[in-house]
Amino acid sequence: MKFSKIFLIILLIISGTLRMSAASPLFSTETEEHWYVISYANGGRVFTDNGDGKAITHIAAKAGDESQMWKLVGDANSFKLVSKGGRYVYKDGPFRTTSDSSKAISLKLEEAGNKAYADCYQINYTGDGWGIMNQYGNGEVNGWYDDPNDQNNALMFIDPSTIRPRPDMSQIKEFEVLSSSDYQPSNRATLWYTLPVTSQKVKNPWMEYALPIGNGEFGGMVYGGVHCEEFQFNDKSLWTGSSTSRGCYQNFGDIFIEDISDVFDNTPVKDYVRYLDMNEGIAGVSYSDGTTAYTREYISSNPDKVVAIRLKASKNGKISVRLRLLNNVKLTTVSPVYTAQGASFEGKLDLIDFKAVMRILPTSGKIVANDDNIEVTDA
Repeated sequence: MKFSKIFLIILLIISGTLRMSAASPLFSTETEEHWYVISYANGGRVFTDNGDGKAITHIAAKAGDESQMWKLVGDANSFKLVSKGGRYVYKDGPFRTTSDSSKAISLKLEEAGNKAYADCYQINYTGDGWGIMNQYGNGEVNGWYDDPNDQNNALMFIDPSTIRPRPDMSQIKEFEVLSSSDYQPSNRATLWYTLPVTSQKVKNPWMEYALPIGNGEFGGMVYGGVHCEEFQFNDKSLWTGSSTSRGCYQNFGDIFIEDISDVFDNTPVKDYVRYLDMNEGIAGVSYSDGTTAYTREYISSNPDKVVAIRLKASKNGKISVRLRLLNNVKLTTVSPVYTAQGASFEGKLDLIDFKAVMRILPTSGKIVANDDNIEVTDA
């Protein structure tokens, strides 16, 4: 009997010594424009133009939102900051924008003073001594004095095309699922359930029903969904904070495995069970359509420093899935990149860089890489 298989390998890289260098923004001229989303390095909120005379605010980035696109006209020692809407930055209390170019103020681009953000920048209006564009306060971009330890001054300049909308996976509803009636675990030290987390109506599915795997450093939570499986992963060293500021633990990311085979569009999932074998350190899911058996296995290897997920069907050509790797660290300013081999995303926190890599290894079928997912069909 020939089995169909897909292997997913997840690798997480955390570095506290080698930091990526942020590219300097290019300055615009009358003949050449360069647009950026300007993001605070601490928190990832971005400059937003709210119209004539109104304060610039910092909010979550939105893909394609022109109110969050800016150009720097001039040079590092003296430039005007202009929004995509054609409004110029001036200062009256907080920083504001105006369509009156005569009110535009001259700004200076400087390296961020805080050593934890040594590869970032700050924008300084030197006219009143309180001109660093800082994110303290009530959501507005305010002026602050030049405190080299202030982490709220540090800025990154991001290509707007790299900010993509985050897919709403909650819209994918679970198939009708029929429980297994005769499952017997191989080991007594096994937790097992006959419905996926995705079909449970509980306040906190992650806490109450998902099954954990881990290797002491890197692990995840298995939901066991059929129509759309969610595997949430974490690394124990992924923290914000520095020597001068308290940090907090970060949720690294998710892998979503969406069934696109249409096998269960008109027939229920049968013989469903999900389990955690605590003797072997393996989580799993199994179910069928009545003629084909489907299984998934999840392990977190300490020697190899990876999580591996194996999707398997008892007949060849029966697995068709859409795979997504989603970042949870900086939701709006770090987007995954997809290729035919897999997907990855990377970014930086206060003291560390992070990177997640997913590799796809099918034994058959076809792979297509799209802008926001990878499809493996007829595997």
